[in-house]
Amino acid sequence: MAQSPNYLTLRSQAAFSWLSAGDPKTAQQILQNYQIPTGNPTWWLKALIDLKNKDLETVETSLENYLGRPIQVETELTETFLFSLWDTPGGFQEKLDLAFYFPTLPPSITGLDTPITRVQFSKPKLIDNLIAKRHNKPTKDYGNTLEKKNSSVREVEIRGFKSIYSANIQLGRINCFIGANGVGKSNLLEALGVLGAAANGTVDDESLLRRGVRPGLPRLYKSSFISEATPAHIAIGVTTQTKAEYRVSLLNPLDSPELAWSYKTEALGDGQKKIVSDGVRDRKNLNPKAGLAALQIVDLEPTNPAAQLMQRLQEFAIYCPNTPTLRGIVPDQQFRVPIGLSGGQLPEGFAALRQHLENDGDEGEEILEQVLELIDWVTNIETTNLGTDLLSPEVPRTQLLLKFRDRFMQEGRNELTAYDASEGALYILFAALLCLLPKAPRIFAIDNLDQALNPRLLKALISRLADWLYYNAPDRQLLFTVHNPAALDGLNLLDPEVYLFAVERNSNGQTVIRRLTLTPELIKLNEQYPLSRLWLMGHLGAVPNV
Repeated sequence: MAQSPNYLTLRSQAAFSWLSAGDPKTAQQILQNYQIPTGNPTWWLKALIDLKNKDLETVETSLENYLGRPIQVETELTETFLFSLWDTPGGFQEKLDLAFYFPTLPPSITGLDTPITRVQFSKPKLIDNLIAKRHNKPTKDYGNTLEKKNSSVREVEIRGFKSIYSANIQLGRINCFIGANGVGKSNLLEALGVLGAAANGTVDDESLLRRGVRPGLPRLYKSSFISEATPAHIAIGVTTQTKAEYRVSLLNPLDSPELAWSYKTEALGDGQKKIVSDGVRDRKNLNPKAGLAALQIVDLEPTNPAAQLMQRLQEFAIYCPNTPTLRGIVPDQQFRVPIGLSGGQLPEGFAALRQHLENDGDEGEEILEQVLELIDWVTNIETTNLGTDLLSPEVPRTQLLLKFRDRFMQEGRNELTAYDASEGALYILFAALLCLLPKAPRIFAIDNLDQALNPRLLKALISRLADWLYYNAPDRQLLFTVHNPAALDGLNLLDPEVYLFAVERNSNGQTVIRRLTLTPELIKLNEQYPLSRLWLMGHLGAVPNV
């Protein structure tokens, strides 16, 4: 089993940020007189910082504290050796993989032309690239999000939607939204759902429900604040890493609502040229309730950034699993591939996940083991269509069933279906298959990810999400909301693709979305308290006024 993460403090993360910014002196000052346990990955970071500052004596001490043994000065007091530790799958001498703590090394650290990202337990890549560069050979393409441009959504702009009067945010691979009840966290997710429906060509109740968006009358969709005039339209837009963009403004009369929203304006570009730029409502030869961009993308190459963006948006959905549906006793009203929005078809999804990972060989088996480790009472999980001996005939059942083997029960009487198993196990499998299956949406949301999960289990699950998404494909993205403070302790804020947002309402009642960054005050407080505690204490904001 993989070792449990020993999370870095914000001070360590800040030191890495300064080193990445090309300032090893400040990084060294941040860690000065800092008490670090032997074997902690911060010692590896400190050794790297000391080496950049040419302080070889301190490098030796730092490296010995990380390894827990004397080093061979001739061969190990080198940058190459430090990088080889980072490049070692599964860690060094049974330590947790350094890629868990430092997933991306930028050019300012490695000297390469592009950043290098490695998911923990994945194959080595850094040393091969360094050797290639020294011999003037081409470096390898590992599909790293930061090594080459892709269709990840990086910027979101929302105007006049529900409690979000005006918001601009940037997204990473993992995007966690915290805040009190009713501040507008779900509204942000639903704005993307509305945009996804628009990208598919129609914004009506059916297209919204299919994406997990709550249908509503225009008077409930359009912002309505005492301090501001009600906007004539809703405006939502996104921009990708390649600068492809899609933006719409949507109309629906307050007094006489129509079944479908009308497109006032619609714009689509691939970063190089405009593909759609039209005030659709003013074009008499077009149906104002039908999106033009959805028709235009059929003429684009699949590799065109605009086509890739539209596909991502069309796939987007907000998942909100519930226990009866996950157990298979209530049908899912919105089925999607590979799993319904409420968790329907979980056995079929897990069967596909298991086959997919087993086909990936040792690396896939390692990922599957990570999933099963989170359900500590099972020895194995399988699927079966034979449930006569496992379920009462009075219990509703699906054609395919999950079968859990409980390691504490007697052989022959230790098999359980999803109906009898711990609900926490079902939520773990639900999240895992959405992150890991290729047929899952490239960008998706899970509202209330923390429901039904023990705080410690939630922390462990969240610590795995970024790696699972990257394993699937480098451009996969997840947005999720949580209320359980333990979720924050599972976030590796050192990963440049992990974003944490505080969502609040200002004095006018408008939703404000603020990305939490590492301030000196927060770094100092985190040395005494974990992020979960700091949130409860009010240092992060995003708490109710009760």
